[in-house]
Amino acid sequence: MRGYMDYLEESFLQKCGWDIQSSYANIVVASRNILDFDVPSGASLNLTSKASEPSISSWTLSNMDSIKGSMAYMYTSKNLRLEPSRDIDLEKLVQCFRQASMRVAEPQPGNNPRKGLLLYGRMFLPGQSLEAMAISKFTASSQLITKWIVDPRLIQPVVATFNWQTQSTNKSTREFIYSTHENLLGFRTLYNVAEWTNEGESQFPSKLAAGLEVYFAASKKSPGISIASRVFLKILIQFLFLRFRLDIGL
Repeated sequence: MRGYMDYLEESFLQKCGWDIQSSYANIVVASRNILDFDVPSGASLNLTSKASEPSISSWTLSNMDSIKGSMAYMYTSKNLRLEPSRDIDLEKLVQCFRQASMRVAEPQPGNNPRKGLLLYGRMFLPGQSLEAMAISKFTASSQLITKWIVDPRLIQPVVATFNWQTQSTNKSTREFIYSTHENLLGFRTLYNVAEWTNEGESQFPSKLAAGLEVYFAASKKSPGISIASRVFLKILIQFLFLRFRLDIGL
């Protein structure tokens, strides 16, 4: 089951006209949900409240292995106008096969796609662990995602990750990543290789996409590379995911 805050984050990006399917991080998400999903070992209760248009708060209580809880808060500059949970398609809330949209993401009417801000924070109880995220959309084709994790139990109690993304509509996405954990430097890209159009319809995003990821952990002098492709067959097989991965450690 996907968290409700994850659903809100996706709604925010769609509201800004950002194509989340043209991201290398999501190239095999559908096949992963089918072949490599997690089976929960307990129960979880989540309560979410939208006190005002820009602010949303959430409380979670679970008994997986032990009784734990968390409090989360989200602020967004976009008016998400969320429908009641009873009207949300179940496919959007569960980790299952999700057919990719055949149309390019378009900004919603009445919103400026060139700017947007989302702030998110979560505190885990009991304990002193914190996580935070900020999404700053500067233009229609660029955004910065910053994430922090604070956990006194870790060797490095504070970890920050910066992800600068640029996107060419219906063509390619590039990501430049830096993490304070092991001074990690990374680059991701995904390119929509093939396209087609149907008479009277918008241009489809892609029937063939390919991408790669390269990274280097400066602290351990350890490089790595990941290569992936996604194929869409319109008639017999809707989606076929092929992935090749090579990790190199020195």
